[in-house]
Amino acid sequence: MRASCTPLRVAVDARNVAGDRRGLGRYVRALLRRFVSCDELQLTLVLERRLARFQKNALAKVLGSSRFSVARHVPLECDVVWHPWNGIFLHGGSAHVCTIADVAPFRFPADNAIRRTHEQAPFTAATARATRILTFSHASKSDLTSLLNVPLELIEVTYLGVDDSLGSRALPPPKEVDDRPYFFFIGDPAEPRKNFELLYRAFRRAWPSGDGPKLAVLSEHDPDLPGVVHLKSDSEDLQGKENARLRALYNAALATVVPSLYEGFGMPVIESMACGTPVIAARASSLPEIAGQAALLEDPHDKVAWSRALQRVATDAALRKTLRELGLQNSRRFRWESCATQTQAVFAEAAAVSIP
Repeated sequence: MRASCTPLRVAVDARNVAGDRRGLGRYVRALLRRFVSCDELQLTLVLERRLARFQKNALAKVLGSSRFSVARHVPLECDVVWHPWNGIFLHGGSAHVCTIADVAPFRFPADNAIRRTHEQAPFTAATARATRILTFSHASKSDLTSLLNVPLELIEVTYLGVDDSLGSRALPPPKEVDDRPYFFFIGDPAEPRKNFELLYRAFRRAWPSGDGPKLAVLSEHDPDLPGVVHLKSDSEDLQGKENARLRALYNAALATVVPSLYEGFGMPVIESMACGTPVIAARASSLPEIAGQAALLEDPHDKVAWSRALQRVATDAALRKTLRELGLQNSRRFRWESCATQTQAVFAEAAAVSIP
């Protein structure tokens, strides 16, 4: 039995810590950067690959500290294992905390049976094995209960936070964006649930002659469409640097647009608000919960409504000012310190449950 005064020994599935550019990767790095400085935790980052121990310097650069161990397998003397990648992929350990950001493979199941099973299997296996489950919104918590039959008492909602390097003090836009106003979209345009097709049709309807703002898309994939500026995803967060480019892109935008049919949280909503930039978001899944009254919320299936919303924000400076003020206030609800504290408490609870 672990003495109450000794650090909690936490093993972490670290497979994607140094490579995941998505919001999930940023979440894991944000928490680990706080956990490495916590005296109450003793971290082991698990990389199931040969010569895992030689990855420590690279991980230390990403996390800004070397105050952790690296192992190829979950240590035998471990109080709890954290699985942050929407599934449990490591063997070993008796207490398991699993992060499930959303249940998109169940809300939007693949038509092909083999692919559907492949995408859903990690979720069903994880929910059957996990001691506790972390998710990012009450909307996702409801989905876990209704779609995967997870008992409510096993699920903890931990809202995400805003990186300290993001803020409302204006920065000049990056050189890749010229002086023309633009709306800002983050995500893969080819992913159906991101609903980029509707957004683009609404955008073209608003300015059919192409004389309006641009639509800037931050993604690895180039939509290659008229009026769209492709901005390739950056690696500042992966390198442990401040998010200067991302902040500048938020700051200079007319608004950030989040037309998604489904999101477990919607990180661009609160990041944009923290940067003082208005948000237009879909009235769907977790987005109203996260945006509160601080965004324009539109039907994700209504092209006309989205077209009008884009035009309103582009032409109404008073509306932009109101949304800016409401957004800044709303963004203060979301802090990584709170997320880390809640998560650490769940680790301790899971470890206590596993003690015979």
